[in-house]
Amino acid sequence: MNRATMGAALASVIACTACATAGGSAPAAPTAAPRVVAPAGTLLTWGPQAPITATYRTNDSTKISVQAGPAGTIDITIGMNGTATLAFAPSGDSTRITAQFTEFGGEVKNSMGPTISVTRADISSASVLSIDKRGSVNVVQKATVSSRMAQVGSAETIFRAMIARLPGRSVMKGESWVDTVTATDAREGISSKITSVVTSTYASDTTVDGRTLQVIRSTSANNLEIAGTTQGVEIAQKLAGNSQLTTLFDAQRRIAVERSEAGDMKGTMDMPAMGMTGLSIAATAKRHYTLVSAL
Repeated sequence: MNRATMGAALASVIACTACATAGGSAPAAPTAAPRVVAPAGTLLTWGPQAPITATYRTNDSTKISVQAGPAGTIDITIGMNGTATLAFAPSGDSTRITAQFTEFGGEVKNSMGPTISVTRADISSASVLSIDKRGSVNVVQKATVSSRMAQVGSAETIFRAMIARLPGRSVMKGESWVDTVTATDAREGISSKITSVVTSTYASDTTVDGRTLQVIRSTSANNLEIAGTTQGVEIAQKLAGNSQLTTLFDAQRRIAVERSEAGDMKGTMDMPAMGMTGLSIAATAKRHYTLVSAL
């Protein structure tokens, strides 16, 4: 197999790499005892109480390096930038989100192959998601995308990453909660599964444009598994790593105002048909999403 074919196969896999949930009542107090009122805390929950359309700027970048034995080092970078509208609408106990890019540009640069570029025209429909009050995401409908976009990234992965996990209840500053999040994806003959254990803390409040926002800091321990056949090449990949996330959340409107993430993963990749196993792979990723308007 030549370097160009191998590079094309790796590009499809790398796109998946870039993508990558007792009660009781207290005894009654004696009549003479003073009543103690617990602090109310701040309610951190998803789901505007009335429909709202939020516009965000998005920025995602990933760098990957593969030590491919005799083929040498393969360096791949992925960049995606855009403007997206997310229409939030109450739907029973959940919130329905219709998300669509109004502007978009992305590319994959591969040291073993040609650059793949995409635009807004490569995403021809909206994504539809459903989230519960804690931010557990269910993909109801995937966007229709071109084959080039499938090699660059996933619209749903971007929209999913914009949703922070929340406690879905009132919490005090300094209080923490833990979530185990699993997400799967399948395209271009490759399937992926990422499992993340996310520990989040309501760290503080801040004021932006006159609105009080809640600062949520999170750490995520991530494990990613990828397997499948693309460009006629069977590939298996396992990576693990950590990421740091900060979310500015508007508890009054129940939407995110800003969210950033930086992380890295390391692991191995096997290409059995080529006699390559245990190839070292390292990836770093950064994401940043900023609210532009909410109507």
